[in-house]
Amino acid sequence: MVCAKIQSSMSPPTDQPLLSLDWSRLALYGKCVRDHASRYRVVYTSLALVIFVLGLFLSFMSIDAEDVTLRSVPLLVNFIVGAPLAIAMNAVSLQMAGRVVGQAVGFRSAFHTCATATAANVLPIPVGAFLQSAVLVGHGATIFSSGLVIILGNIVLLTLVSILLGFNLISVYPSAGWSLVATGFIGLMVCIVFLCRFHDWKLASAFLGTRIARILLMVVRLKLSFFAIGLDVSLLDASAFTGAVVLGATVAVVPAGLGVSESLAALTALAISIGPAIAFIAVALNRVSTLVIAALLAGLLFVFSPADEK
Repeated sequence: MVCAKIQSSMSPPTDQPLLSLDWSRLALYGKCVRDHASRYRVVYTSLALVIFVLGLFLSFMSIDAEDVTLRSVPLLVNFIVGAPLAIAMNAVSLQMAGRVVGQAVGFRSAFHTCATATAANVLPIPVGAFLQSAVLVGHGATIFSSGLVIILGNIVLLTLVSILLGFNLISVYPSAGWSLVATGFIGLMVCIVFLCRFHDWKLASAFLGTRIARILLMVVRLKLSFFAIGLDVSLLDASAFTGAVVLGATVAVVPAGLGVSESLAALTALAISIGPAIAFIAVALNRVSTLVIAALLAGLLFVFSPADEK
């Protein structure tokens, strides 16, 4: 109700460049989400935990022990190399977002923010997006431009996973597969054209390139997660599950998309002839590795940061 009352009075003037406006609605909507999440914190968290734990239990019960061979090397590689690299790529993406809004964000600051944001996503509110936006605002960007560029980056990720999932489905469900590919390409082109209205193609290409690199790294990490539990899937098959990971992360009121990504992965597995139980476990392993390493790095960076940065 508060949002409805204030929304009309916060409409940005139309005679200013789009990226220079101060879009107070972003903060308002963020407050609405936080209020809603706080009110139902126990419900959402409990439901997410039940889905996650029950899903893991049923997954382990539905597969034969002989079918699962835990391999320590790919598991450790995903933890020690894959997770830090993923956070580093997120940091580079945040730096690119800073350049889009005309602000220079240092890599250390971006890395610390992304590690903290990833770890903080276990809370049933979209802490990650707010932290990244706050860093851009702290470097001089407006609330509107910082929120817009973070949302734009997420839309680009969604278009990329739509394309990847579509290519996976073409052989099984041609109509659905080509529809997803077409939707993804159209959405991607719209994002690129939108960026090129305000910046040259080089910056737009760099912004897109960092998102592509993040998706490719996600594909490799998912392949490692599957291989760690005994299933050697192709990179194309692994790419189908990037959608589950990204979509799960967008569910703001569920802690870190807990249970959502795994459930979506199980559904995706049905479409591409991979065991849903194996997919659920693999995506859960990938999530755990990211959260653990992010929390560890965020804590270390906080402890060893200069006093004026704490």
